[in-house]
Amino acid sequence: MKQFTQILLLAIAFIFTSCFEKEAKDKIEEVTMYVSHETGIYYGMLSSPVEGMLIKEEGWQDWESRPFQEISGFEYIKGHKYTLLVEKTTLVNPPMDASSVKYKLISIVEQRPVAFPQLAVKGLAQTEANGYEANIFDPVHFYLDGDEYMQENLRELCDSLVFDIMGSKDGTAKVYYQKTGEAKLTSSWAHCFYIPMSAMCRIQGYKNGEIVYTDSKQIKLHNNKDFLMYNWNEITQNSSSSIGYVNFLNPSLEIISTHYINQNTPVAKISIPDYPAEDQWLYEYMCQVYNSSPLYDENTGVAEKYSELFAGTDNRETVKYIWVTDKFVAALVNWFDSEVEISKTYIIAQPVQK
Repeated sequence: MKQFTQILLLAIAFIFTSCFEKEAKDKIEEVTMYVSHETGIYYGMLSSPVEGMLIKEEGWQDWESRPFQEISGFEYIKGHKYTLLVEKTTLVNPPMDASSVKYKLISIVEQRPVAFPQLAVKGLAQTEANGYEANIFDPVHFYLDGDEYMQENLRELCDSLVFDIMGSKDGTAKVYYQKTGEAKLTSSWAHCFYIPMSAMCRIQGYKNGEIVYTDSKQIKLHNNKDFLMYNWNEITQNSSSSIGYVNFLNPSLEIISTHYINQNTPVAKISIPDYPAEDQWLYEYMCQVYNSSPLYDENTGVAEKYSELFAGTDNRETVKYIWVTDKFVAALVNWFDSEVEISKTYIIAQPVQK
C-alpha cells in the first residue's frame, strides 16, 4: 500500500510538472510585418520622445512606433517601405521593463523607396546643373521624373502637388491631387512663356495645408527671333497656318498666331480671342516684351503711318498704335466688318521695308 501511494504521488507530480512546462512555453509564429517609410515617436524609459520606425502586423488597424532595433536582423532605411516575414515570439516570462514580444527577420518580401518625383525638363539645351534655355513661345515640356510607383507614393506623401512659376501672376496648377474616392495625376505638361525672363519653375507638395516638398528648375527665356515666335525667312507661301500657344497656368490666356504672305511680304498676327480687355492686354504686352512705348499713336498720325509702313492694308482696320524696331513694324489693330458685325483685335507685324 505504501509503495502504491509513492507511485501515485510521483505520477501526480509528473503530470503537474508537464502541465506547468507546457503552459510556460513561449509562443512562436510567423507573421507578415509592414514597415512605413515614415518614422514616428515613442517614449523611452525616461519618458522622453525618441524617433523610431512605424510597424504594423497584418491585421492591425494602426501603426505603432517602435525602436529601430525592434526586429532582430533587420536594418531600417529611412524613406523606404517594407513588407517583411518575421518570426514573432511571445514570451511567457518577459524580463522586467521589457516587451513581451520579440521579432526576428526571416525575409524581406518587398522593399522600395517612397519619394517625391523630381521636376524635369526635356528637349531643351541645358546650361548648368539646374538650368535650361529656350526662346519665348517655344513649348517647354515638363514632366515628373519618378518610378513606377509614383502615383502610389504621392498618395502616401501628400494631398496635392502644385506647379507654379515664382513671381508669375498666372497662378498655379495642380499636377496631382487626391480627395475622398478620387485621385488625379498629370505626369507631363507643356507651357509657353511669353516674356523673356529667368523663370524659376517649381513643384511643391502639400500635406494638411503645409508645404512638405519643393523641387525647381530654372529656365532662361530669350527673345532672339525677328518678331516674337517668328523669323521672317521661315514664313513662306506654303507655310501659312495658325498656331495656339498654351499657357498651362492660365489656359484662358492662350495666344493665337497666324502667318502668311501678303504682296510678297511675310506677315504675322497674334491675338487672344475672347480674352477680356484684349486690346489693353496686347498693348501692355508689346510695351513690356520690347521695353518700348509705341512710336505712333492716334495723336501722331498713326493711320497715315500704317499705310506707309505696311503692305496690303485692309480698310476694315482701325489702327491704334505702331511700334518700330530694326527688325519689324507692328501695329495694334481693331478690325470690324459692318456687314456681318464681326470684330477682332490683333497685333500685326511685318519686316521693316528697306
